[in-house]
Amino acid sequence: SDFPVEDVSPLRGLYAARTRQDAQGKPEGGWRPAERLSGEQALHAFTSGAAYAAFAEGERGVLKPGMDADFTVLSVDPVDAPARDLLEAKVLLTVIGGEVVYPR
Repeated sequence: SDFPVEDVSPLRGLYAARTRQDAQGKPEGGWRPAERLSGEQALHAFTSGAAYAAFAEGERGVLKPGMDADFTVLSVDPVDAPARDLLEAKVLLTVIGGEVVYPR
């Protein structure tokens, strides 16, 4: 993530990774804009990239048979929605180990 540049919220982190800005749009044009990630790259970093960093890539990080069923459903598409929409996105459902732990 971009913590401590952005707070630990994954939605704000995805936004910061895609824009290289804080929630107020600063700095204008983004800090080191050449380092912006696409929506797909940012989501990968927060999912399978995070699993790899935790030495858990064989257990989680992607949705496929045999892996932990850990996922969150959002009110916006984190890959294709405009980055700014991530700041207002809502968590609709969270599943950990195949069990619903947060139903909205």
